[in-house]
Amino acid sequence: MSTILAIWLLSIIIFAFFKLKYSIILYTAYLVLVPFLNVNIFGIHLQYNLINTAIFIGFVLKYHKRIKTIDIQPFKPFLLLFFFYLIMMPFQKEFSFNIWRSNLMTAILFPLIIWNTHKFDSTIYKPLKKTFIICIAIAMLYGIFLTFIPGINPYLMIMLPLNGGEFNEEYALTGGGRVFGRISSVFGHPMMFGLFICLTIVYIYYIKKDIKYYGGYLLLLLAIFNSITCGVRSTIIGMITAIASILILTKKIKLAIGVIIITLLLSQIIQIIPGMEEYVSSISDINNKEQNVNGSSVEMRLEQLNGALKEIRNCPFVGKGYGWTSNYLLTKGDHPVLLAFESYIFIILCDNGILGLFAWAFTLILIYKESRKFKNRGNIIFTLFITYITYSCVTGEYGYLKYTILFYVLILINKDSNNLALKRQ
Repeated sequence: MSTILAIWLLSIIIFAFFKLKYSIILYTAYLVLVPFLNVNIFGIHLQYNLINTAIFIGFVLKYHKRIKTIDIQPFKPFLLLFFFYLIMMPFQKEFSFNIWRSNLMTAILFPLIIWNTHKFDSTIYKPLKKTFIICIAIAMLYGIFLTFIPGINPYLMIMLPLNGGEFNEEYALTGGGRVFGRISSVFGHPMMFGLFICLTIVYIYYIKKDIKYYGGYLLLLLAIFNSITCGVRSTIIGMITAIASILILTKKIKLAIGVIIITLLLSQIIQIIPGMEEYVSSISDINNKEQNVNGSSVEMRLEQLNGALKEIRNCPFVGKGYGWTSNYLLTKGDHPVLLAFESYIFIILCDNGILGLFAWAFTLILIYKESRKFKNRGNIIFTLFITYITYSCVTGEYGYLKYTILFYVLILINKDSNNLALKRQ
């Protein structure tokens, strides 16, 4: 398997300089289907930053005669956010510039390349879209397959040791009403799969009519089914947020009625599945301590918020430093109060203080304004980021942004149902 991964990654690098379109397609598939990127070839460690840089160099070499400026407009909200993080560093004690650089490159550089490549070569749109849909189908179908073997994931059992990891069967089989255990599908962690499911619902809803033989509707049903069975309660919250946001923003009254009927039917089905009723009802049981779910009750969330404020009591405005929470988990493990920093709010507070919260609020405003420039995509774009923020606020942020912006750029380059040329309207 390590040989296959090495060939895959080498192909991405080689194609970057000769057939850029194929490189982008192969790398997109890799990002979805492989849970890590750390492969040693002849003493060279191929990682995200190296692959991203190689593809970027390939892009510049291919289009250097036609490039006047690289279009960064759709990514300005995020670039400004990262710029804010950068200028805050001199005022912080424990910042990590390396984490900042890595996060910037993994989250923005590749989607930026896709966006600009599409401007020069619109033929990338169809094969990239087909590849992404196939990857979504694989992830969703495999997730459903794993419901038949709770606590076991043969794919990850093979893949994770290649990166020095190990599949945690005990964690995957943990109860708490999780009839099917915690399911990761092709991702390294159930939380990542949960986010992918939520983003998939938004994306497939937008392109569902473009997939033949009602395949879009089937993928939507598969994603919704996975959101219930994957064992991550936050995924159900993310799914509800995604659907509610779409209905509110698009004013789809008939669809809203249909969703209500389907939800009622699902609630009846869930009640006849042993254990599932307990699992789903625990989402709304805000004072449930018997479930033993750390951080799931309002009382514990408030305790964690107080813990975050205590951490930054000496630096309330700028926080302890960019990447402080990541370094803490890496070097010390779980925090005694904040555990694994299971809310993006706590991460922002600890890393960048009160100013960090204002910066993210401003970023959301910019995202909304940017989405309005794309008439046929605006509601979907904003729904995508509302879903991401909601999910991150109830789980934490563990590299979710790179997947969210990947979905974002794929929505941007998608032609609408009338096959109009991509343009701002």
